[in-house]
Amino acid sequence: SAKPEEFVFNDVAFWKRLGEEYRQPLILTGIVAFERAGSQSVERQIGPRAVTVWRPRFRLRVRLVFISGRNGEMLESLSLGPVTMQAPDDRTSALALYFQLMDRLTPAVLAVFGPTS
Repeated sequence: SAKPEEFVFNDVAFWKRLGEEYRQPLILTGIVAFERAGSQSVERQIGPRAVTVWRPRFRLRVRLVFISGRNGEMLESLSLGPVTMQAPDDRTSALALYFQLMDRLTPAVLAVFGPTS
């Protein structure tokens, strides 16, 4: 069974109409998926006792989809990641981890567009 986003990416009439409306020969769209990837235990020493603390892990995947604005057809689809990160402490929010994961994935996304000066 096809994923729901595949129907959107393959909607040739929609993408052609969008390309005509904005007079753009190339449309870049895609998906950014940020999801919990379980938890991992970390042992900490608190005084004479060892304590097990569970830290959440998150995963980030990016899919870039290039669509022709002229004919509405998908030209290329490129998946990057996943990259995974564990919260270093109990004060780190999921949003902070998202931005850290995006920082890790950004060079791969920029590399798709060629070398930068």
